Amino acid sequence: MHRLFQVWWLGVVLAVLPLCDTCWRPIQVAMTKGSCGVCGDNIQVSFTVRNKLQVPYFESRHTVSDLPQRELIHFLERAAESNSQFSFTVDYHQGMGYFITRMNGLAASAPKKTFWKMISSSSGEMLPLGVSQYIPKNKESITFDFTSWAAPAPTLANTSAH
Repeated sequence: MHRLFQVWWLGVVLAVLPLCDTCWRPIQVAMTKGSCGVCGDNIQVSFTVRNKLQVPYFESRHTVSDLPQRELIHFLERAAESNSQFSFTVDYHQGMGYFITRMNGLAASAPKKTFWKMISSSSGEMLPLGVSQYIPKNKESITFDFTSWAAPAPTLANTSAH
C-alpha cells in the first residue's frame, strides 16, 4: 500500500496521488510497478574511476546492485558507503546541481584546468547531464575520467606557417 498525497487548491482536493515508497515523490500513473519515474526498479550500475593525467595514475572499478533506478549520485553514495577504497566529494551549485570535485583523493582544479569527465562506456560519449540529473540504465557502465580542458601544447606540425 502506498502513502497518499492530496493536491489541494482553494480548499478543494484536486487529486490524490500515491507516493513512491522509496523517495516519497508522487507516482506517475502511467508508470508500472508503482515507480515514481525518479526511482524505478532495482538496477545495477558499474563505474570506472580513471586517472591517466597525473602521477600517481590509477584505475578502479566499482559496481552497485539492487538500488532503485534514480540519479547517478545515489549510486556513488552507495559505492562510498560499501567500499572504503572509493570516495568522492561534490560541490552544490544552486540551479545546476552537484559537481564532482574529488574522486579517490584526486581533486579537480580550476587553476590546473582539470575536471572529472563522465563518459558512457558503451558510446564513448560524454554524459549529457551531471550526477544530479543523469539517471543510468540497468547494467550501464560509466567512466569517470580525470582530464584537462587546457589546450594541448603547440607542436611543430601545428605552428608552421603555410
